Amino acid sequence: MSFRELAAVGTFGLQILAAFSAALAPAAVRAQPQLGLEVDVNAFSASNPFLLSEDPGITPGGEIVVRPDLTWPIGPGTTATAEGSLGFRQYSRRYGNFVTGQATGTLQHRRSEYLWLRTDASYERILPTDALADSIDVAIDPVSLRENIQARQTLTWNPNETTSVVGSVAWLRTDAIDSPILIGTSAFDFSIGAEKRVSPLLAVGVRGQVITTRSELGDDPTIKAFRLTATRRLAGTWRAQASVGIDQENRTGLDSVRRETPARLSGSGGICYEPEHMAVCLTAAIRSVISGFGNLQRETSVGATLRRRISENGTLAASADYRRAPLPGVPGRAEVLQLSTDYEHRVSRRFSLRSGVDYLRRNLLAGDRAGSVVVHVGLTLREPRR
Repeated sequence: MSFRELAAVGTFGLQILAAFSAALAPAAVRAQPQLGLEVDVNAFSASNPFLLSEDPGITPGGEIVVRPDLTWPIGPGTTATAEGSLGFRQYSRRYGNFVTGQATGTLQHRRSEYLWLRTDASYERILPTDALADSIDVAIDPVSLRENIQARQTLTWNPNETTSVVGSVAWLRTDAIDSPILIGTSAFDFSIGAEKRVSPLLAVGVRGQVITTRSELGDDPTIKAFRLTATRRLAGTWRAQASVGIDQENRTGLDSVRRETPARLSGSGGICYEPEHMAVCLTAAIRSVISGFGNLQRETSVGATLRRRISENGTLAASADYRRAPLPGVPGRAEVLQLSTDYEHRVSRRFSLRSGVDYLRRNLLAGDRAGSVVVHVGLTLREPRR
């Protein structure tokens, strides 16, 4: 299905939801949707923008992105939200132009003070180098556009003030369009967890998860995972969270026999420092992730983010993300690195100026590396919700 067809289906779905909700909601509780709009206009210059093995030199370009959003209080305890983007990017030479975009929708319903229901759906069409911090697949194929689709249903039950039980089921699909290497992969993700607040500063819990995959490879690996979790506020401006446990993978070998790997340690952790006007976070994880190369990849990641308000109208943001994963049947490992800085100056309530520098890098199968430096400037026009 093309991006235009998906957009038409999404628009039709919103029209149906609007008509259905308007018919059922009593006049006393009907509320008008709140609409917002943001438009970005960017100019950039990049060395080797697609991280090719042979650097083609500096390539300027431009991009315009439109981002609408919607908040709709449908009725008592029920709210629908939607947001999306549609972008057009033009490179001055060699690469041509690309249409990208994403759409997400959420429907939340509070059945009572004890029970919450949430439905999420999303679609994304993105350039691979824009997803460098999201997927290790970019180290394998940095050229093919990626399409990601996800639908998730979540139920939250609060039996009392200190206990929360959350269960979810999700379907995910990832594709690298016309890729000669990566293949489309689908997955079902089932999880359930419980958390108990044992003090005003500490919450502990457990979580179980099963991920099953389907792809053209046919070995269709399955991951079973178990985690212990903890969230702790260390002081007024510090908070930390950790998740540690084991996972086990089974898949079908070349002899059509289903085999189970030994249990492996996995988990994630993070710590954030959040004084006034600033937030700094460090994260790390080792886990199995869905991939178009081998279906499930054992990935190690480390990240950091900084956001600081440096003046009444100026905000500085920076981030770093490093990921690596072994390649089944191939010597070496996939590896990507992204460093980003961005400065935003708010000129007025609706108008902002931005500038920044990014550094991207991936390792090649032969052991060499390809890097890119991107310098960008732009302006943003925001129309607040109303």
